[in-house]
Amino acid sequence: MIIRSQHYHRFLEYATPHWKMLALAILGMALAALTLSALPALILHFIDSAVVNKNQELIQQMLLVILALLIVRSVMLFISNFAINTVGGDIATELRLIMFKKLLSLPDDRHTTLSDREMTLRFITDLNQLIQAATNIITTLIKDSLTIIGLLAWMYYLNRDLALFILLLTALLIVITQLTIGFLTHANLQVTNKTKKVSLKLLKTKKNYKIITLHGGQSHESERFINDVNQMQHTQMRQAATRNLGIALIQFFTLIIFSAIGYLAVQLLSNQEITPGEAGSIFLAGLLLVFPIKQMLNIKNDFQRGQRALDKTLTFLDQETKTETGTITMTRAHGELMFDHVSYYHGSQKQPLLKNITLSIKPGDVLAIIDVSERCKAALIDLILRFRQPNSGKIRLDGYGLESLKSTSLYANIAFLPGNVPLIDDTAAANIAYGEMKCANEASITAAAQASHAMDFIREMPHGLQTQLGGYGIKLSGKQRQHIGIARALLKDAPILILDEITALPDTQSESLQDALKTLMRGRTTLVFTQRASAIENANRIVTFNNGNMTDVKNRG
Repeated sequence: MIIRSQHYHRFLEYATPHWKMLALAILGMALAALTLSALPALILHFIDSAVVNKNQELIQQMLLVILALLIVRSVMLFISNFAINTVGGDIATELRLIMFKKLLSLPDDRHTTLSDREMTLRFITDLNQLIQAATNIITTLIKDSLTIIGLLAWMYYLNRDLALFILLLTALLIVITQLTIGFLTHANLQVTNKTKKVSLKLLKTKKNYKIITLHGGQSHESERFINDVNQMQHTQMRQAATRNLGIALIQFFTLIIFSAIGYLAVQLLSNQEITPGEAGSIFLAGLLLVFPIKQMLNIKNDFQRGQRALDKTLTFLDQETKTETGTITMTRAHGELMFDHVSYYHGSQKQPLLKNITLSIKPGDVLAIIDVSERCKAALIDLILRFRQPNSGKIRLDGYGLESLKSTSLYANIAFLPGNVPLIDDTAAANIAYGEMKCANEASITAAAQASHAMDFIREMPHGLQTQLGGYGIKLSGKQRQHIGIARALLKDAPILILDEITALPDTQSESLQDALKTLMRGRTTLVFTQRASAIENANRIVTFNNGNMTDVKNRG
């Protein structure tokens, strides 16, 4: 996979502000590598000076020094891991915040195409993989590479021939291990493909069982199925054989390699070419080389995983953002809405979802819109809120086309109350004074809660308006959520009000809710989308839709 180099530069820009913590991590890794490289030297001194000479005092001293060295290494590893993970966590948090702001600024149609799975992958999985891969790469390039250099330098210093021999055998063992992993990966992929084939066969049979039965294809399908199952079983057996053979080969070559090293060390010792301490030191250094070399060989996988995650993350951030089309600032609208031959086509559909809607709504009118499908209703609301644009015609507010108004001005003049009021995981007061209204004083919030009858149940809560609703208000009933939604709309005090099936819930037909709605609708241009006859009692105009056409407009006194 090819990744643009500027992606790496952009990622480094996020890491640069954390250079102090990165420097601490690098220092910790370097010292950890140095302590591990020094361990074979201590072993040499321990064996030759203490064990061979049977110096009990020196043995105790050397053991304390080795213990201290291991403690220092553990501390350095803790510091480096803490520092690098802190940097990774900070970068992940920063990227998630930037991505969240990007999410809020995406064009409206992008929100409809962005699936829940894609959201989870971009915000959670990809970023976790990116940070984990980056952490592994930095650790491997610094700690493991320095460890390899230190151990090789020490082995070469002691005995060049034995060091090269051990290095050659270690490399051979790693190559065998990597080949085994490669064969096993290929076998796993084959098993996965065969399993998918069997699963697909089962799903297709379930879906097409009528055709199979109608044409008497049971025997034919059974033969095909058993053939697929046999292939899957054969592949699984080969996978098991590959895994067992690989393990056996690795164990066999490991035994051969250590036997060869032991034999050569004994020969050198017999010829007095090396001391026991040097033999033990080189042997330990060879053992310690295995893991860092293996990590260096596996760094390719981290690069590939990190590249994929980085590409997807930055591609998400590079999406086109929603642009402001309006130029006119409106303070408080009078509330006159006009639809002038408005038609709307959804996507590439040939038939319009809304057809030639022409309607004038005067300030303070209460318009009930009935017999409208869910799709048409959603399109109509989105057109008013400018989340979608009409394909033809124009919608005007106080004579201004909606597209000419700044979005902040448009949204400040419209209150939208859906049937299921969305709440945030915060206090009752914060749910009423939401968004731009967060700075509202307590007196205003209390007045809105009183007028909406929300205080009837809020005052019974443990801390009143400061009670945490928790779980996005999941413990509240539909009626209580509606009361809080009405309080929110009252506090906003917008001249235009859109009610979307506000009375559709079973427990919302109460006197307190109806009274709160009357208070909210008073003096506002109100559009009521409803299927209930009782909800249009206060409407002075009724509009009927049929297949996207406005078929009837009734004026009431």
